[in-house]
Amino acid sequence: MEFNGEQLQQFYNLAIDYGMRIIIGIIILIIGFRIIKWISKVVRRKMEKKDLDHSLQSFLKSLISITLKILLPMYIYIKTNKMKQILILATLLFALTGLQAQEDTTKYWETGTSGDITFSQTSLTNWAAGGEDSYSANALFKFYANYKKNKSSWENNLTMGYGFVKIIDDKLKKSTDEIDFQTKYGHDLGEYWNYSALFNFKSQFTKGYRYPADGPRETISDFMAPGYFILSMGMDYKPVENLSIFLSPITGKTTTVFNDSLSDAGAFGVEPGDKFLNEYGGYVKMVYSTTIMENVNLQTKVDLFSGYNNQPENIDVDWDFVLNMKANQYFSANLHTRLVYDHDTKIEQEDGTMAPKLQFKEVFGFGISYSFPEKK
Repeated sequence: MEFNGEQLQQFYNLAIDYGMRIIIGIIILIIGFRIIKWISKVVRRKMEKKDLDHSLQSFLKSLISITLKILLPMYIYIKTNKMKQILILATLLFALTGLQAQEDTTKYWETGTSGDITFSQTSLTNWAAGGEDSYSANALFKFYANYKKNKSSWENNLTMGYGFVKIIDDKLKKSTDEIDFQTKYGHDLGEYWNYSALFNFKSQFTKGYRYPADGPRETISDFMAPGYFILSMGMDYKPVENLSIFLSPITGKTTTVFNDSLSDAGAFGVEPGDKFLNEYGGYVKMVYSTTIMENVNLQTKVDLFSGYNNQPENIDVDWDFVLNMKANQYFSANLHTRLVYDHDTKIEQEDGTMAPKLQFKEVFGFGISYSFPEKK
């Protein structure tokens, strides 16, 4: 593939633009983290004066620190609407990688990182059967940091994925885009049950588009449009190590739509012009993982939510399935599917009307895979 002078100039301008954004973002993050560190010290001194249990002090200090680090880029985004992907990504990474650095708790932490990058490419020359040249790439990264001491546990997971497809003579189009961060605290009651509190955030990095055949592309999603926040308290059932069933009758779910055009259109269930949709209801989350055979691992999770204040018979479903098959330490094939139903998300039907509809995504690829050694 050859690049002309205009394309190289566009690439240069883009690199300069994002380079400056990254530098400014890092400066803001450093200042913000300094302030958060000072706040954490003040809170720690207050807890020491109250003579709280040491393990409870460590947990509360970590929870306050991570929460503030997550809220920092969201506040900047709301105020400036700039550098949003860079800030949220950098902060989640800083927050998660910094979890195990709390004083006097390192020996209770277990952390790990894995990444998969898959590629596909088709090239045709004088091909009688027809077809078009194309290429695609997908990246999926996972981070976890889990804390366990006595009867207290704290599980943190961050999943980030992004992919694109390019057909020659057509525009580069996004194929997958996700941010999924979850933190869950539990207190062991014995007999497989835990008191638990859970926070979950889901969104995407960049805008998503619809491509009509007879007109310009249309924006249908964006970072924090939608954004999903779930805060839940309930019971966590763990009969075996690789299975968790979280049950909560007390759950708050907030859907954000920070893109003005989507907000004005009332997308994702918000009232036209509003930025938020608040729901209260029941929530179930099931997570299961297992090794089917050597080098073949299955991971699946299902989220179910029913809003008491908004047609409780309409249950939101989010089912994620990943099958990972490692050829060796560096290469693997993986199958990723996701099934979603949200009654508040309207999708264009064949007759042109807008209505809820079952959504399904499937990505299969072969490429580079690497897992960093677990740290305990």
